[in-house]
Amino acid sequence: MNTLLICMVGVAFITAMLTAGRDSKDYGLKEEDLNKELESLKSNNN
Repeated sequence: MNTLLICMVGVAFITAMLTAGRDSKDYGLKEEDLNKELESLKSNNN
């Protein structure tokens, strides 16, 4: 249950960063960085 909650928070954070990156190029992470972050989250959960 806690793992699911952490994963959901992570996905929400990544989505927020991605949206911010689209709004302004000066702020937010690049999509490649987000993909790396997502892969590390997935590998941590397995």
